[in-house]
Amino acid sequence: MNIHKNARLMPRRREEMALSVIEGRLSKAQAARAFGVSAKIVARWVERYRKHGLVGMADRSSRPHRLRSPVSEATWIWRICHLPKTRSSKRLRVMSGCRSGWGKQPIERFK
Repeated sequence: MNIHKNARLMPRRREEMALSVIEGRLSKAQAARAFGVSAKIVARWVERYRKHGLVGMADRSSRPHRLRSPVSEATWIWRICHLPKTRSSKRLRVMSGCRSGWGKQPIERFK
């Protein structure tokens, strides 16, 4: 199992903490002090244990569930051609094939 490097508790300790709160041995505040985390974290792990059981104690990926849809090349070219007037944006415009005028449309091959 790949444990997050900043995780304060391992899955077994998370389970122990959640069970101590669920069974009434400790309050959330007491569990937070005993395990060295905040009460909000205790509440999160207790809720996950109630919903998913032992499986819920594992680390989750922080990767988004959905990624934004890709942007077409023509859209990128349009955005580059409409950058504010700066020295660095001029270089991007030239590399992307924009016409020489500021804020002009890209060359015909991208239409």
